[in-house]
Amino acid sequence: MAEPVLFDPHLDVNFRNEYGHFRMRVAAIIIEDGYLLTATSERDPYHYFIGGAVHVCEHLEDAVKREAMEETGVSYDVDRLVMVTERIFPKKRMNGQMEDFHEVCFYFLMKPRGKRDAETQPVPPGCLIENINWTRLEDVKDIDLRPKYIADMITDLPKEIVHVVLS
Repeated sequence: MAEPVLFDPHLDVNFRNEYGHFRMRVAAIIIEDGYLLTATSERDPYHYFIGGAVHVCEHLEDAVKREAMEETGVSYDVDRLVMVTERIFPKKRMNGQMEDFHEVCFYFLMKPRGKRDAETQPVPPGCLIENINWTRLEDVKDIDLRPKYIADMITDLPKEIVHVVLS
């Protein structure tokens, strides 16, 4: 069996081997004063929750706080874990090649800060620009928010941790 190829062994829990590609990530659900924070980009015109890869030896809560700061410029604290999702994409195009892709994502509800001061952050040249958006909760049904199963429950988030498996 071949050794897994790590993309950055000092940073992301993200590897590839002969069976496919695996990534572990976190996402932040941020609600302020009846508004939901989402991101969009030129590559991904739909709305999604900010977040990113967990670093090796990084606690999940630290990862989601880091990602929230990197992407919004604002420090958020974790309220609670809401959902864990497992998604398997058979033969997804990754880095120019078709491969099986497996992602585990931890969705955290962040504590409100009492103001909507998060905004789009500058990025180095050549990096993907993510635009920060604030949408009224009652209007979330009118935007293309993904993943859809979370969008459908955003106004009434479950009290217990939900585990979703998709393939």
